[in-house]
Parts: sequence; C-alpha cells; structure tokens
Amino acid sequence: MIGEAGCMASRDQRALDFAFPLLVVTGKGGVGKTVLTAALGTEAVGSGLSTLLVELGGRSELPPLLGALSVGLNKAAESGEIVALSENLSWQTLAPDRLLAGWLAGKSMGLIANQLERTGALSVLASSLPGIRDVLVLGHLRSLVDEGVYDRIIVDGPATGRARELFRSPRLLAEVVSEGPVADQAERADDLLSDDTKTAIALVTLAEDTPVSETIELAFDLEDDPGVHLGGIVVNRVISPLQTEKTLTGVTAAVLGPRLEHEYEQLGRIAAELPVEQWLLSDVAGGIGDVHDISQALGAVAGTPMAATSTISQTQNSATKTSGL
Repeated sequence: MIGEAGCMASRDQRALDFAFPLLVVTGKGGVGKTVLTAALGTEAVGSGLSTLLVELGGRSELPPLLGALSVGLNKAAESGEIVALSENLSWQTLAPDRLLAGWLAGKSMGLIANQLERTGALSVLASSLPGIRDVLVLGHLRSLVDEGVYDRIIVDGPATGRARELFRSPRLLAEVVSEGPVADQAERADDLLSDDTKTAIALVTLAEDTPVSETIELAFDLEDDPGVHLGGIVVNRVISPLQTEKTLTGVTAAVLGPRLEHEYEQLGRIAAELPVEQWLLSDVAGGIGDVHDISQALGAVAGTPMAATSTISQTQNSATKTSGL
C-alpha cells in the first residue's frame, strides 16, 4: 500500500508516484489506461528517471501518443527490440510467440523454433502448455528489472479479464510442469509478481458502476491468488471539485448534480472495499485526450489548483457545499 487510503501527498512530494521498478497498468477497456501509461512515462522522465514503456501483444499504440514517428516501429515491433523515443524514454513491444521462439533458441532449439514458426506449429506448442506465453512475458520483464538499466519499467497491461490470466499464469503453469526449464521460468515469474519491493499494479477506472465493480473484483483476485501488490487506483475523468464550486449553478447544476452524486457513490464504494490510495484525475486536467496535460497533472504539487489528487472526504464536502448533494 502506498501511504494511507485517501491521503493527499505533501507539498514536497509528487501528487502521483508509483515508486516501484516495475509498474503494470491495467483496467477495463476504455478507461484510459494506455494514455495514462504514456503520461506516467512522460512524468517519470520529467522527474529525471530513465524509463522504459512496454506494450504487450505486439501492440504499438504508445509511440504515436508520445509524438514518435512511425518510421522503424514496425520493424521494432516484429523484432521486439528496444527503441529510444527520447532522452531517458524508451519503448518496447512484446509478441508472445516471438518470445517463445527466442526462448527455445536460447535452449539450443533454434532450428526447431524456426521450423515451428514457419509452419505455424509454434502456437500449437504454446497451447499445449497453458500460460507459457504469459510466463515468458513476465520472465522477460523479470530480466529487465534484474538488469537495472531503467529506473522505471511501466507496462501497458491487458484489460481486466486478460490481466487475471497474465498474473495467474506462473502458478497455473507450475501445476502442469513441476521441473525443468519451463518450471524455472514459472518460478522466476512468480517471484517477480510476489515481490512487493519490485512490482506493483496500478488499476485505472472510471467512477461508473461497471468499471468500479470490475476494478474491485480484480483487486481482490490479484491480492488473493498471485499475491500481487496493489499500488493504488487512478479514477479517471472525475469532475474537479474546484471547478464544480465555480460552475454548479442553474442549468449546469441540473446537468452535473446527478453525475456528481453518482461519482461520490462510486468513489465511496472503492474506498470502502479497497484500503489503498486513490488518485482522482479530473476532466479539467485533460481527461484521457492529452498526454502532456495529464503528465503535468500527475506531477502537480498537491494543494495547488487543479492538482490531480483529492481526498474522498474533501471531495464529498465540496459536493455537499456546492450542490446540496
């Protein structure tokens, strides 16, 4: 847990700080996790930290968000090589089958791996070992952490459903294979996930029924089964309390009032169910549409206008004061 639930950062701290070598960002599709990942990377670099952003499944959505030219990215996506996007900021995308072929080659089975890849049989092999793709992804992340080249490795993780599969894969595979190189990979991956000094999960949600329900369920699943450390929850696209005080009159109050009431209900659900810190990222701070604005909000000093954080109690008091909710 980072601090106490609902506490604002002090003035000498960054408003949003996940101080872990490896951070995996996940949440329901559409809540803004990819843009938040890009913003976290931008903010980390602004803090002087060498940062690697990682995408899974061979995706390459982060570089365009960061203003990187697409030249050479397709080749990098195929090879899995690390690309420097700017000073102190690098990017890598991981294709599981490519990792599997590379792992087999490292076990002196390169010719076999190439043949399997050419014939399409590599996927068949992977299917015979449930979780092997995910374990190799986690094993690769473990190697990156152990090498210590980067101060921060931030992963744009899968959506909530796939996140369960990813984080449970080491123990699932260990049930099938109990010894040998595959079992060793599973153990290395499990050790990474269970080490709360190295790895944390950041859950991203909206203050809406379904995203909040999925967030709470995933948080319990991850802490109960693989024992992954939950670093905190980012609630995206909330109405800024400061902005609310200025605008909740007349028609605006009629429109925003019900939304505010619903937001506070959902924020209360999170606070009651999950004893971890919440960060509220407001629409005013840029929503999910502007990486630069969000990164500035994430690095804002707490207590300044439009800071990215707010405590639940302060937010609720503001709502009561301005809208009579």
